[in-house]
Amino acid sequence: MLGQGLIWFALALSVLGIVILRVSWGRTGRSSTLNTLGWGTVVLAVLAAGAHSGAWGIANVSLCAMAAAGVFLLLDAAKPLAKRKKSAPKVRSLPAARRSTGKALATFLIAGPLSLLASLVIALALRDLIAATGGSEANANVTVLAFVPLAWPLLSFAVLTMRSRMRQFAWLSAPALACLPLVLVQGAVI
Repeated sequence: MLGQGLIWFALALSVLGIVILRVSWGRTGRSSTLNTLGWGTVVLAVLAAGAHSGAWGIANVSLCAMAAAGVFLLLDAAKPLAKRKKSAPKVRSLPAARRSTGKALATFLIAGPLSLLASLVIALALRDLIAATGGSEANANVTVLAFVPLAWPLLSFAVLTMRSRMRQFAWLSAPALACLPLVLVQGAVI
């Protein structure tokens, strides 16, 4: 029974990390301390789950964290619009030239599909690395399933905080290009 306690602890930590992040992001000002504590709790949950059950445990913790985040999204979506407008921090409006549809579409493509593609290439390289070092195929496959939902939002968040398009493309392409040879050598299909 003690052995199962670690995975339950990891699942609880993943939910706690999401709760801390929700509290942090719900504030009017940024709190680096709460953000660090929230992400650190999620990382600790992933490490504990990995120590207990390998990639399968990491996948379960990822699903639990995503479910907790989904609950918060549903709760926020259910709030009446008037309450959401009052609680939202005031942001000054951008000039009309900066609100162009083309720039918005480019931002969407970079933060969405391109970030997904970069995280997928990295995950496939990790899969091939696990397979090449003697890991089981099941753990290698679950690593992809666990890594992509963790890396995609982190990459998206990172590129959304950057103003320069060149920095955004460099942030996505550098790790993906570094991992691409391993994926191609091992024969993984993208």
